[in-house]
Amino acid sequence: MVCAIHAKLLSWSPSIFAGYNSIRFDEELLRQAFYQALYPPYLTSFHNNGRADVLGLALSAVANSSDALIVPVGETGRRSFRLPDLARANKLQHRKAHAAMSDVEATLALCRLVSVRAPQAWQRFVRFSKKATVIDFIQGEDAFLLTEFYSNEAYHTPVVCVGIDPADANARLCLTLNSRTRTLLMASDDEILASLDEKPCPLRRVRVNAAPSLTPLYEVDELEFDLDQYEMETIACEVKADPSVCERLIRIYHSRAKPWPTSSYVEQRIYDGFYTREDEVLMQQFHEAGWHERADLVSRLKDDRLRLLGMRLLHDEVPHLLTQQQSQAVKAHFAQREQALEVGPLSCAQAVSETDDLIKRLAPADVERLIEYRSYLTKKIADEQ
Repeated sequence: MVCAIHAKLLSWSPSIFAGYNSIRFDEELLRQAFYQALYPPYLTSFHNNGRADVLGLALSAVANSSDALIVPVGETGRRSFRLPDLARANKLQHRKAHAAMSDVEATLALCRLVSVRAPQAWQRFVRFSKKATVIDFIQGEDAFLLTEFYSNEAYHTPVVCVGIDPADANARLCLTLNSRTRTLLMASDDEILASLDEKPCPLRRVRVNAAPSLTPLYEVDELEFDLDQYEMETIACEVKADPSVCERLIRIYHSRAKPWPTSSYVEQRIYDGFYTREDEVLMQQFHEAGWHERADLVSRLKDDRLRLLGMRLLHDEVPHLLTQQQSQAVKAHFAQREQALEVGPLSCAQAVSETDDLIKRLAPADVERLIEYRSYLTKKIADEQ
């Protein structure tokens, strides 16, 4: 299945890949699927592709023009940007919520509606779907407007980019531009460090590969700030002209970062680093070869993550091709996964308990597969005892 999805998306490249709340959910699932099947995980960012999130488009369109979309109020009394609710309020066809094709059709219809009612929001959506374009904009503009969304509310902040986040090459640190900015720049390291715990934080982190909502200051007409455009651009120019100021802010920001230990779960190591060119060649050969050749290719991979994932694939499909050492390593890997731990995936016993709870709560018509799954789990536990 993953091979077929990979081939289809690659055949569509270059494209802009978009979904509804997709960057935080669907894209992560897609990346994991490619990663665990020995494909490079970043297909939607590479091959001259772009990626964007239509939820962000809807929020941005409404933030800049209240007439762009009709946003209904949900049961909690807050505005609802759920796709079924937006589709219903704006009379867009959405036959069955959470059914794949129906969701796609509703998302596409929403894009078309926004492109007509809020063309500037649509143009920015398309423009900033590509990481390279976002980087060029952030680094090229002295000052610009960053729009962030929390609980479906838009927060607009004039900022200037001070540099790359040392912990993430796909993130930029941006300094808020307001009447307190110059005072902050003259403060001590400890005072700046303390200010980073304030809300809103004076340093904003922008992911350049996540289609951020950005606007040139000269396009901002309806919003008012405590500094005018000239004053904000003057401070921005001063900041960008002094590398020592930028380096100091980045150093202080980064000093707060807590080192994350390497996870014992290979799935959680997807972002532990890029593969070498040699491993990428072996991964491509893996998908072009037969199973006998694949066993040799997996053994030649330098990245320990890829070797383990490759052995798991061999274990599932052709376990007889694994060496005794490889077979023991995979079995030990699965045995460790099935033990009860405070963090990480469910153990077999925990999965049985969760399944029992679901069976009690769901309608009889919905539990057939769960009962079948429970039988599989209990047999697995019995076989290992």
